[in-house]
Amino acid sequence: MFTLKLNVNDPDPKERKKALSAMRNGVNEAFQLGASCMRVFSGKHPGEEKKEEGKKILIDSLKEICQYTKEQGPMGIYMKVFDKDVDKSFLIGDFQDAADVAAAVNKEFPNFGVLADLSHFALLRTTPEEAIPLVKKYPMHFHIGAPPSATSATRGTGTFSRGSACPAARSIPPRCGTIYGFCST
Repeated sequence: MFTLKLNVNDPDPKERKKALSAMRNGVNEAFQLGASCMRVFSGKHPGEEKKEEGKKILIDSLKEICQYTKEQGPMGIYMKVFDKDVDKSFLIGDFQDAADVAAAVNKEFPNFGVLADLSHFALLRTTPEEAIPLVKKYPMHFHIGAPPSATSATRGTGTFSRGSACPAARSIPPRCGTIYGFCST
C-alpha cells in the first residue's frame, strides 16, 4: 500500500474505492494466513483545515472494512498511530485523533482498537504515560521493539516484559496473537 500511495481517507471517492479494494484483499490474505488480527493505517494528513472531514471519511472507511472482516470471521483490527508531520504525515498522527476514531468505530465493532508503537512516541512528541490513557479502553496491541532476550518476549503474541518496556501499558493485557501488517497510506 505504501508504494501504491493509496489513501482510505481520500476525499476523492474513486481513489478511496481503490484503497478499500486493496484493504479487502488484505483482509482476505490475513484470513488465508490464519492471522487473528491485522493492523491498518490512516491515509495522508489533508492539512488542519480538512482534518475533521478526513477523520469522518476514515471512520466510514474503517467501518466498511470492519463489516467486511466481520462477514469473513473473527479478527482484531488495530489502527497504528504514526506521525502527522515528520515522516509519514498520516491523518492519525496523535493519540487524541486515534481515540476519536476508535470511539466512533469501536461503538459498532468492538474488535477495533489501537496499535501503539513505542518507537514512534518521539515522532509524536508524547510519552506512553500521556498517550496510552487516551486509548486504553479500546483493544490494544503494542510494538515494543527488539526484546533483550528470548525469555522476556514472545514474538508475535503481544507477550513482553511490560514493566520495563512501557510502565503505562502494565495494566493492559495483550489481546492479539499473530499480527498481519496491512498498510494504507
